[in-house]
Amino acid sequence: MSSIRPRVYRSRIVRAHFAALLLIAPGALCGQSTATPETTPAQNPAGQTDSTGQPPAPPAPAAAPAKKSSSSRQTSSSSSPSAPSNSQSESSRRFWFGGIAAYTPFKQINGGTSAPAPSTTLAGNAGSHPLAEGVTFHAGLFKKFSLDLDLIHRRAGYNFSDAIVGGTTAGAGTTTTITNITYEITNTTLWDVPLLIEYKTRHRWYYEGGGALRHVSDLRSWRFQRASSAVTTTSSGAVTTTNTDTCCNETPAAAHQNIEGVVIGSGVHFRDAFGLKVTPEIRYTRWLENTFAEGPVRSNRNQIEILFGIAF
Repeated sequence: MSSIRPRVYRSRIVRAHFAALLLIAPGALCGQSTATPETTPAQNPAGQTDSTGQPPAPPAPAAAPAKKSSSSRQTSSSSSPSAPSNSQSESSRRFWFGGIAAYTPFKQINGGTSAPAPSTTLAGNAGSHPLAEGVTFHAGLFKKFSLDLDLIHRRAGYNFSDAIVGGTTAGAGTTTTITNITYEITNTTLWDVPLLIEYKTRHRWYYEGGGALRHVSDLRSWRFQRASSAVTTTSSGAVTTTNTDTCCNETPAAAHQNIEGVVIGSGVHFRDAFGLKVTPEIRYTRWLENTFAEGPVRSNRNQIEILFGIAF
């Protein structure tokens, strides 16, 4: 019995050691699997070393944005829905057409009274209209120069009268005096066609110069002529007058139907968002000849006018 007991004790001790190993081994394995390194190279802050003891590589530089090609810029600009600026629209416009109004503060025809001979008296009254209207056309030539062509319609007229004493003759107890009187009312239409070259400055001002042509049309001249014969009786002083009248003689009275002139002027041009071109200006025209020249009636060869144009 004594020999059996030590064997039993030894077997119990062996089983206890084996059970302890079974309990300790799983705990050791779980501890190794849950353990993590202190830091990774990607998590190391700058200037620290990784687990291998070497400094980490510097971060790669950010890639530069790709440059847009010229074709993409052109495509985007051409497909942009925004409207062009005023300067671009003005430079793209080459032709303008519209209306023009003119005001002439001075008379186009001058009248007066004269006595070229002791027995002759001439008188004339001007009746021209100060307002005129027409159309205007502008065409761009290059950079700061443009062409301006206008067609302006005017109305003018005058009243004229003359009294000419033909002479006095003496007969048997009588004296005869003959007098010729003429009354004239003339109205006409004037067409002025100035052709000018405009030079534009940077401050909206422009200067212009060129020539002009005036044409006289629709000339209407109403004349009343009276030949008066007055017979005076010497003994009694009685006067007997006999009149011979001639009416409605429509004879053209223009001295020149077409005349030329020289024009200079200056003005300001404005353009709004709707595409309108507004041009207030002042012009001076020197006509080379007289349109009308009859007695004291003379057309004014110096013409100053204020114009206001609107073109599209």
